[in-house]
Amino acid sequence: MKSLDRRKFITTTFRALLTSSMPALASVGARNAHAQSADLASLAKEASKAGRVIWYDSSPTEHIAGIIAVFNRAYPDVQVRHVRIDSNAIGARIIQETQANAPTADIGISTSDQVWTLSQQKVLLGVNWGALGVSVSLSPNANSEYLINVAPFHVLLWNKRNVADDKVPNSWEEVLDPKWRGRVGTWVRPAAFVQLAKVWGEEKARDYLVKFTQQKPYLSPATVTMAQQVVAGEYDICIGVYNSAQPAIKAGAPLGLKVLNPTPISTLYSFIPKNSQNPAGGKLLAVWLSSLEGARTYEDATDRGNRLIPGTRTADLLAKRQIADFSPEEVPEVVRLTAEFTEILGRAGAAR
Repeated sequence: MKSLDRRKFITTTFRALLTSSMPALASVGARNAHAQSADLASLAKEASKAGRVIWYDSSPTEHIAGIIAVFNRAYPDVQVRHVRIDSNAIGARIIQETQANAPTADIGISTSDQVWTLSQQKVLLGVNWGALGVSVSLSPNANSEYLINVAPFHVLLWNKRNVADDKVPNSWEEVLDPKWRGRVGTWVRPAAFVQLAKVWGEEKARDYLVKFTQQKPYLSPATVTMAQQVVAGEYDICIGVYNSAQPAIKAGAPLGLKVLNPTPISTLYSFIPKNSQNPAGGKLLAVWLSSLEGARTYEDATDRGNRLIPGTRTADLLAKRQIADFSPEEVPEVVRLTAEFTEILGRAGAAR
């Protein structure tokens, strides 16, 4: 057989095999989708019989109420009660309740350090999230104790009355320009700089923070306060947080926002405690929050979105950015860096 004829034969055969297999592949996909739908229906039925789903989350209850209302359009028989708890206190609360064999959350959403602590205490339920239709990008293992949920991320903010848009720093390096000395602010906690170490490495992140403190930055006690201080003209630019700046921006304040690259983020995770009284309800809500509808609803209510779910604003904003974030398994490293970087940042003075 000539070379050309051989290639034509192979190509034709491959196309025929591919065409003949497509119905079978489509059938497998349809069966999987049907099975996942049946699993969710079964979860919903089980959840509806187990009482209210208790949800621990740091978001304001009025924000969560709107999310629950949309969730109930899909699952009207599953009632949810939100308990607002500071993210840094959720772990201790669940551990205390578990040790007392008392009812606790059916689903929690919190930071990587809280997830790590709960995992170390062996109080989290392993779940095969993929079997429930959750994207593999949100669940690292087949039997994972957590799901990647939302990603608050750090941004550059500026007072648009005091700084022209074309004069704003376009990079982390430009923030160190001497002209910003005494005109820049940041959170009193060094979270953004710690996360940058994931991409830059410890040495570069440490050197950067030392140079940043030489800019005589204002240290703010809270991320929401930073946005307010910039608007008030107390300083002209700051390393802020996207969701904390949104209330001022939506109110029409002269506040500009830019996403620098790399982008430090602080991922929040969903998880189900082992001592849950309604684990089916917790799983159902977690799966729904991992859907496009759930992710958009949560983002619309809190301005915190899931960067791994296409179609969210957060995914669009971070699509071309290098992400700087440590996983729950890396929390001991984060704790060490945070202690060191807190001392360095503290050289700039007290929070005000």
